[in-house]
Amino acid sequence: MGDFNAKVGTEKVDDIVGKHGLGIRNERGEKLIEWCQTNNIIVGNTWFQQPPRRKWTWKSPGDETRNRIDYMMIYKRHRNALLLAKTYPSADCYSDHVPVVGKFKLKLKKNSKPFTNIKFDLAILKTNQTIREKYQISVQNKFEALGDAEEVEQQWEIFKSAIMEAATEVIPKVKRKAKQKWMTEEILNLMEERRCAKGNKEKYEQIHKKVQEKCNMSKENWINEKGKEIEQQRQHAPQTMYRNIEEITGKRTFLSTGCIKAMNGDIIIDKEKILERWAEYIRELFKDDRKDHNIMKNNFAGPPIMKEEVETAIKKMKHGKATGPDNISVELIGPLKILELEKSHIF
Repeated sequence: MGDFNAKVGTEKVDDIVGKHGLGIRNERGEKLIEWCQTNNIIVGNTWFQQPPRRKWTWKSPGDETRNRIDYMMIYKRHRNALLLAKTYPSADCYSDHVPVVGKFKLKLKKNSKPFTNIKFDLAILKTNQTIREKYQISVQNKFEALGDAEEVEQQWEIFKSAIMEAATEVIPKVKRKAKQKWMTEEILNLMEERRCAKGNKEKYEQIHKKVQEKCNMSKENWINEKGKEIEQQRQHAPQTMYRNIEEITGKRTFLSTGCIKAMNGDIIIDKEKILERWAEYIRELFKDDRKDHNIMKNNFAGPPIMKEEVETAIKKMKHGKATGPDNISVELIGPLKILELEKSHIF
């Protein structure tokens, strides 16, 4: 395009041009300012006070004239990122222009995908012997194929990889559950279809309308069915009737009455006395009259952990609990206690 040769001058223009410019504004400078106003851009060089030798960016042949015709421009929304802008006239670059250098402070956003745990149908390991055996054999084969390791952390990483790969291949995933009782598989599929059509506004609106209609119809049918059940349970099963009513209305009963007992057994209702009783209870709970024990100076590691101890600990662990960052649950380890994984000393 060639040189625009725009001079914006020293006169401040709104929040586009600052007062620390150089020279007299020309017609091309006016056009540049109009373009900046249209596109919400500021002329960064003009907002920092510098000596004249740090302002000019071009000199004429013979060094008769010096002007500022090179600019560092930035969008208004990012103007705080530009901390400094100046020229380096002493730079050896064999040109009639001098470098314009800016100092920026950037804060980059990391778009990371949130970690989601894979939910396996772990109950099938108890009910389906075929899948259980396949899972055991798969873990055994993958564990042996991954090789040996001396360090405990390496052993655990190898063992974890074997478990997760085998579980992914053999154990089926848990099917998605509807948050609402009246939600159907058809509605869930429509919602997924609507999500995929997010880029197409017309198609998205059509599917959204279908979802709304299906939701209203399904909810109405579910409430009607529950109403019929409540009518039938009114005489013969009042407890079940009340549970169904709570399920429809969404109201829950709370067992707490807002009062507690004092040490002598009296009921306390006053709020201040309840707080005093809680403070008294906490003091008694954490009261410790034991003498200080001598700190062990040697043998911090203790005796080596036996295989039987590990198996007993696994047996005592509760099932159905949330997994940690490794996504390995007790149900995935339990079936492996019969396997011979001696080379890793894990079992």
